[in-house]
Amino acid sequence: MCSSDLVVTEPKHQAKTKVTPEENWVVQDGVIVTKGKLFCYLGTKKSFSNYKFQFDWRYPEGSTPDSNSGALIHMQAPLDRVFPKSLEPQGRFKDHGKIFPMGGLKVKDNQFDQKALDEVRKPIGQWNTTRIECDKNGGVVVLDRKSTRLNSSHEWISRMPSS
Repeated sequence: MCSSDLVVTEPKHQAKTKVTPEENWVVQDGVIVTKGKLFCYLGTKKSFSNYKFQFDWRYPEGSTPDSNSGALIHMQAPLDRVFPKSLEPQGRFKDHGKIFPMGGLKVKDNQFDQKALDEVRKPIGQWNTTRIECDKNGGVVVLDRKSTRLNSSHEWISRMPSS
């Protein structure tokens, strides 16, 4: 993937800053890096329904368990709002991988294993790897330290309403 495959969306209401969305998200040596200065979304121009999405993440030393981020998947228009209709595999340190429905979506059979997360997540300041897998049967969020499933459901994808 290269930078021309990506699109950055900034909610209309966001206060203007000195950093543009394009400056917040950069591709360095083939790796997408965020500077963490803006509340905006990074997405692809193409739509995907059968995929694996893997990313490395960490919170800096001194962060708290409430430190937050996330991955919005299966976003639906309009995208110019804070949380468009989508699913968020949570990026918050304390419950990383838990699925949060956004924008009024409902989720059935949403299972999250907090004990498994607590056993495999590395401490604040260390790198973790998360993999999100989706196909026609549903989805799963995996923390890759031991390929431990944190969340699985056969319904959170198949029940997504059409846009």
